[in-house]
Amino acid sequence: MHTLAKEYRVPPNLRFPSLTRLQFARAFGYLASRQQFTCIRLYAFVVLVQASGGTDDLVPFFNSEPEFINELVSLLSFEDAVPAKIRILSLLSLVSLSQDWPR
Repeated sequence: MHTLAKEYRVPPNLRFPSLTRLQFARAFGYLASRQQFTCIRLYAFVVLVQASGGTDDLVPFFNSEPEFINELVSLLSFEDAVPAKIRILSLLSLVSLSQDWPR
């Protein structure tokens, strides 16, 4: 990984997310396991948002995953290619972000 990061000049702040995505692609060679992992990740995100005390708690997450919101929106746009459960979880993730923070 270190050699690839140097060869392709991957910025240091993107190396860990890139490694995570490579491990994901390698570990989950089957579509069903990738979909299950995606559902788990979306559930975990909803829990993270609901458990956080405010936006300051989410800043580290969005610093390491700057394209996460765009990925959620793109999942919603692929109606036939993405299973309904994953689209619903994407929508639930976006809704959890828009909820009133001071409860």
